[in-house]
Amino acid sequence: MDLIADAGDERVGFSFTSAGRLKLRDWTPLVLAIRRKVIDRGFVLYTGERVVRNFEWRIFGLPRHVFLRQAQDWMVTWREARESWQAMYRINRARTTGCGFS
Repeated sequence: MDLIADAGDERVGFSFTSAGRLKLRDWTPLVLAIRRKVIDRGFVLYTGERVVRNFEWRIFGLPRHVFLRQAQDWMVTWREARESWQAMYRINRARTTGCGFS
């Protein structure tokens, strides 16, 4: 894990990778940190194009440019599974239809 941020009443972990596709080793530090109660949720920021999730909606793999554009939404607004799923679906759908990100 590369960074831990205190965000109000929770701790958020971040891992950064230059990979275009996420592999198990990219998720592992965040999964272990959640299991050990070091963080409450996390993000793997990578160079790919799709938003993916892991570990019960508590860790997301996000393209770096998506997180940078929508950091406040991912950190504050989309904290629950339903909201984050809707954001993930919207971003991935826009990506496959060529409409850009909403």
